[in-house]
Amino acid sequence: MTTRNNESWDQEYLNNQTLIYYQTYYEITNILLKHFKSSKKRIKSRILEHKKPVQITPLLQQWKDDQQFGRAKLLLQRKGVSITNLSDNDIENIQFFIKNYESIITEKDKNDNIQDIQKNSSNDKAHMKLNYFFQRRFLAGIEKMIQYTENSHNKENIEIYNLAISYRDYLNNDFNSSLVAAMKIPVDLMRESVLKHIIVLTLNLNKIPIAELYLSRIVELNDEYLPQYAQILHLQGQNQLALTSYLDYLDKYPEDVPVLLKFGLFLVNVGEVDSAKSVLLQVMSIDTNNQTAIKYLEILNK
Repeated sequence: MTTRNNESWDQEYLNNQTLIYYQTYYEITNILLKHFKSSKKRIKSRILEHKKPVQITPLLQQWKDDQQFGRAKLLLQRKGVSITNLSDNDIENIQFFIKNYESIITEKDKNDNIQDIQKNSSNDKAHMKLNYFFQRRFLAGIEKMIQYTENSHNKENIEIYNLAISYRDYLNNDFNSSLVAAMKIPVDLMRESVLKHIIVLTLNLNKIPIAELYLSRIVELNDEYLPQYAQILHLQGQNQLALTSYLDYLDKYPEDVPVLLKFGLFLVNVGEVDSAKSVLLQVMSIDTNNQTAIKYLEILNK
């Protein structure tokens, strides 16, 4: 992972790099070992929960360590387990754990009956979770998000609900339904990721005017979309606005070769051949062996 040129490596440097590598390896192994030991204890505890007669005492410490007080309640709901079969001490401990569990649930849900989504003002956590599910095509997780937000009247939860439906439909290749759901999200709540999702859908469905509308919004958040916006404007015949968008982008990123090439092609398409040649020469001043620029120049010079 070093950035140092290998020609300048000496024995001392190699020794230090080797030491760093194996020290990291050692530390990560210890962390993994800690997790393995913890998992082993937890598995043993789960096995004990299913043994009869149930022995409460060995389970209590694991439940406490994991802060899983609700397992006491689950144990009593299991077939063949009855509180009448337990000792007074076990009953007292079980009741203590259940009381702790119920107090946690009450505190957690007192202001919101939607479970699992702990929102802050911008709903960042819910968005992160939903995007994680979407990127990994985890439909079961997305369905859970839909269930949790389905009956909410909170504006931000309505946003998550519609976005989750849109992601689900997208993964099921129902792009039209996915677009309809995404466009139900209030415009003032649309983040860059949502706008990008809608743009991808509209382009897939060849809905160019809608793509233009949402690109005009996303460029206000991120100027990296200006070249794509310019291309859509060009397709719509709005060449002056397209030219302005290209120039605004290249004013900030004058050495972006792929965009310069697209800009050159745009200039050719609108009849500005001399300007196109200048742009292609600019590309070659940045990348002298750029074959695309060389090819275009040969064609334009014929």
